[in-house]
Amino acid sequence: MDNERLTDSLRRRCLHLSNDDKERLIAALRENLALGQRGERLQVLADGMRRCVGFDFSCACRTTPCVTARNVFAYHAYREGFKQTEIGKVLGLDHSSVHHCIRKTEEAMRMGWADYMILNERYKHTIQ
Repeated sequence: MDNERLTDSLRRRCLHLSNDDKERLIAALRENLALGQRGERLQVLADGMRRCVGFDFSCACRTTPCVTARNVFAYHAYREGFKQTEIGKVLGLDHSSVHHCIRKTEEAMRMGWADYMILNERYKHTIQ
């Protein structure tokens, strides 16, 4: 089914939604279709981090383990070639917050912070 037929089908099925909600849903679906294999690879990376830490790190939690996991995930995804906006969609953050995560992880690695170093090594082994 091509994108236009899919879009028309979704418009008919989502009659209970407002027009703005329909358009947002359709835009999100089109974007997901466009991501294709890149989106799948990003989800594999996210699942690897979830297995590594044992919890969902993409929540809004601000505890040290959650923040560290988000930062290390963003750092690795960025190094794999994903855009900051793509990473942000997985984490529920905007691109500037993802940029901060990446910078924070780079700084932590330079400083030798133990929690970042340990999680970084565990995560590298999980996704390989």
